[in-house]
Amino acid sequence: MYVKRSVSSLGEFQSVVSDIKLWIKSGLLIQINIDDQAQNILNIKDEGPYPDFVEAEFSDTVGLYYRLSVDLYHGGGGTWSVIEG
Repeated sequence: MYVKRSVSSLGEFQSVVSDIKLWIKSGLLIQINIDDQAQNILNIKDEGPYPDFVEAEFSDTVGLYYRLSVDLYHGGGGTWSVIEG
């Protein structure tokens, strides 16, 4: 979880979302900024369709915060990273 990951392809996006879903389901992470259900990571289907842009924040059991920020529409990619305080 603690490693910064670049997301520069659809496969990398699918991989990081799969990992995040697993961490949520196992109780290691919670999503903390669900302003609209389209941004709820658990609502993103493995096979798509995918939202144009994902901006989601999470916290873990030791108090670290993370952000997934990915632009799928323009192909700009994105990152999974720890939010620096």
